[in-house]
Amino acid sequence: MAQIETPNGEYEIGPLLGRGGMGQVHSARHASGRRVAVKRLRDSLVLDASIMARFCDEGDVSRRVCHPNVVRVLDHGMSADGTPFIAMEQAGGMTLRKLVLEQSPLSLARVRGLMAQLLEGLAAIHAAGIVHADIKSSNVLVDTSGGADHLTIIDFGLARPGTSRKPAGGTPSDQIVGTPEYMAPEVLRGEVPTTRADVYSAAIVAYELIAGITPFGGTPLVEVVRRQLTDPVVFPADARALMSPGLEVVLRRALEKDPLRRFPDASAFAAVFEAATR
Repeated sequence: MAQIETPNGEYEIGPLLGRGGMGQVHSARHASGRRVAVKRLRDSLVLDASIMARFCDEGDVSRRVCHPNVVRVLDHGMSADGTPFIAMEQAGGMTLRKLVLEQSPLSLARVRGLMAQLLEGLAAIHAAGIVHADIKSSNVLVDTSGGADHLTIIDFGLARPGTSRKPAGGTPSDQIVGTPEYMAPEVLRGEVPTTRADVYSAAIVAYELIAGITPFGGTPLVEVVRRQLTDPVVFPADARALMSPGLEVVLRRALEKDPLRRFPDASAFAAVFEAATR
């Protein structure tokens, strides 16, 4: 079994848990005996300085957040062979995306509980001065082993220092990265993500939990982008049957094309979402 040596001890690397755009995550055991998950940069990307820097930033940023609904980073840095790594608690469960695919339609009570945890975790991220910038159902784990849903936000690969305000002049980012199905319109236009963009993505997840699909999903990719930029939100009839008029108003505000018309951050969104689902 492979091992990596780090300044804080040795990790014995176990089975692959998942693979993303930049890295892959393995089950692992620290020399102390603690079970963890270790994320390492893909071998094919270690020579890309910008990606190396982004991966290292992920460890720095995510370690600033401590909340039950956010994956906890335990250690990060460079292994002895020069490859960056992030060691984190090994969160259990399936992705929220898989839960929707297998168990939809969900009751409104369950949606309320899941969204409460998602928004509480996201509010902690925002309170730490961070924009997650990649909220989507496949970046959220749900563990039901304890008899109730426990949600954990994962993957800070696109996270950055944040603000609720639109960047002055709509300053474009160097590169548009993310999943267009969940990305706010202004981010798709090249603007830097803010907490308001995270609110939009979280509202897409809420829509998905209620309707079983995302509002602007599908193919081809160019059509997904076009719909995000121009199309109004339409709720399927069976989804509307679950929702109160107040909840629909709340979700429409969170999904406004203009970021300044949305809730400023996850905390503000959480307060009205909870009230609208009672």
